[in-house]
Amino acid sequence: MKTVRFLGMTLLMVLCAVNFTACDNDDEVTLDLNSLEGTWILVNSKGWEFCSEEVTKDEWDENYDFNNEQIRIIKISDNKYSFSFDYYASSNWVNYSNTTGTINAKTIDFKEPIFYVNPIIESLTSNKMILRITFDEVATGEDGHYHSGDITNTYIKK
Repeated sequence: MKTVRFLGMTLLMVLCAVNFTACDNDDEVTLDLNSLEGTWILVNSKGWEFCSEEVTKDEWDENYDFNNEQIRIIKISDNKYSFSFDYYASSNWVNYSNTTGTINAKTIDFKEPIFYVNPIIESLTSNKMILRITFDEVATGEDGHYHSGDITNTYIKK
């Protein structure tokens, strides 16, 4: 009887182990890019950045009003977009950079990089977008210094 109970418990443990490993979901979540086009206003930036020429890393978690920075995104073709980056100064929006790019999985691949690396779209709904930019020891010039950082920016649709 002990042997039957032992075999029954062993079988139950094997089934549980197989069941737990089989429940893992490795499916990549895809984005609904229909919401991407429009004007996005920066409302929060949280993260850190370190420059090798500094002693400490710069850390922040800041909320912004609607007159700070914005990204204007226009769909050009099937998977090609135009990106315009603006900041607000003297009661006007001032453009500081334009580029085009494509979306590969969740990564925005800019033709001409705006950041040290291409951002990842962590979340996208019809009225909210979260971009994450992570970089480690990226050389920023010929003088040999580098930057590292992890920045998460939250935008809402205008």
